[in-house]
Amino acid sequence: MSKYNFDEIYSRRNSDSYKWLVEDDELPMWIADMDFKVADCITSAMKKRLDHQVYGYTAIPSSWYEAYISFYKDRHNFTIERTWLNFTTSVLATITASVRAFTSVGDNVVIITPSYNNFFNSVEKNDRKVIEVPLDYKNNVYSLDFSKLENALQNEKTKLLILCNPSNPTGKVFTRDELAKIGELCVKHQVIVLSDEIHCEFIRPDKKFVSFAEVNDVNLNNSITAISPTKSFNLAGIQTSAFFAKNRDLRKKLIWQVNADENGDPNILACVAATTAFNDARDYLDELVAYIFNNHKFASDFIKENCPDLSVVESEATYLLWIDISKYNMTSEEFASHLRKSTGLYVVPGIEYRGNGDSFIRMNIACPLTLLKDGLNRLKIGIELLLNNK
Repeated sequence: MSKYNFDEIYSRRNSDSYKWLVEDDELPMWIADMDFKVADCITSAMKKRLDHQVYGYTAIPSSWYEAYISFYKDRHNFTIERTWLNFTTSVLATITASVRAFTSVGDNVVIITPSYNNFFNSVEKNDRKVIEVPLDYKNNVYSLDFSKLENALQNEKTKLLILCNPSNPTGKVFTRDELAKIGELCVKHQVIVLSDEIHCEFIRPDKKFVSFAEVNDVNLNNSITAISPTKSFNLAGIQTSAFFAKNRDLRKKLIWQVNADENGDPNILACVAATTAFNDARDYLDELVAYIFNNHKFASDFIKENCPDLSVVESEATYLLWIDISKYNMTSEEFASHLRKSTGLYVVPGIEYRGNGDSFIRMNIACPLTLLKDGLNRLKIGIELLLNNK
């Protein structure tokens, strides 16, 4: 019997939700946060902290380290040592600090695309250059061409690879063999790896997530891994995150940069929320992941039946639907704009993620089934209006 009611529609309008800053007749299915209430144990723990009524500077308690270590050991059979682990306010703060710590102005940063759009901001707004390695795409499946990757890595100005695993937006989970090969090539060409693993709990039941650092000592000693409970437990607004790195030199450089950016100190709720989530909300996460992948199946079946000219990439992870719109003679921005103007459905044009993203839209399905059905019906109506206007 289910302990949590993910079917409950909990209005986020008029709550200063960034996602829901939309018109009354619009349905936002764009930015990657969830429309589910947080587990009660997390809310209760934060309320208890607030009841203290003194909100001064906050230290990182031992319980925070222990919660991360225990969770990753139990859930992923991977041991993070306490000395490797460091607090940051967000995964994006870790990524931006890594760009500044391990590269210089004018250097290259490799990104396997399509990939999370803010990676590009972290690189380019710091006057570094993005080198894309586009994934190959065939029969709705993405794969990595290692010859293309090595060509990018061997450039003498290439200093850093930012890896998104699981991939946002494609839902691809890199295999152990793929990660080992990536690690081997990066060491060969003296390129550091920053692995963003924030979506690692949303894995399809028949798939297994492997952390980049877990694969072998080569990977472990040449990488920084960014992790956080914010996606898994819907805590993005709390600003709580971490990175781990075994390599002492890499760790020291990144800690220095994070602190220089003033992104290394927690607010009063950051450690409480993370610790409670990892220790006490594991059953919530298990039920949530099952619900998300039921939504994946429902949405994929609906689109196949009702929108046959669209094609959904079979997702291995995340709560994001990556929808191929290439049969329509439109850019992703034109397609997304049409949906929003004609039906109120707000999705993300895939061009933001580069690679072959302009042939896709991204749709967030982390919501109650009733809202998902509404979004899918709007998608169907938008397609019908396109066809009728041809």
